[in-house]
Amino acid sequence: GLHYPLMVLVDYRGYRLIAMPLLPVGPDTLIYGSSDAGKTIHADSMEMNARMKLATSILNLRSHDVWNSEKTNCVQLHGPIDIEGHLGRDGRYYVLDTARLFPPAIPVK
Repeated sequence: GLHYPLMVLVDYRGYRLIAMPLLPVGPDTLIYGSSDAGKTIHADSMEMNARMKLATSILNLRSHDVWNSEKTNCVQLHGPIDIEGHLGRDGRYYVLDTARLFPPAIPVK
């Protein structure tokens, strides 16, 4: 499966705390998506590609071709270009930066 980091927001006596786990990922573990605004796009792992394709098909999202910012490389992705898929140092597949996975919500007035 795919693993997602959890986050908790705690308000306590006028202070706000955000707690997140430290994940076993880094710049060298990126195998899917882009972490540099589309200059480099990764789709390096067939296993990660299959997992992302399954996850996005469940969400009713379609695969699409994306070009890097220099228009020199075209890759098929199954989510937004700025999503990050990592093969963690613990052997698990992690998905980060999912903010653009869904369209933005209309603000409530």
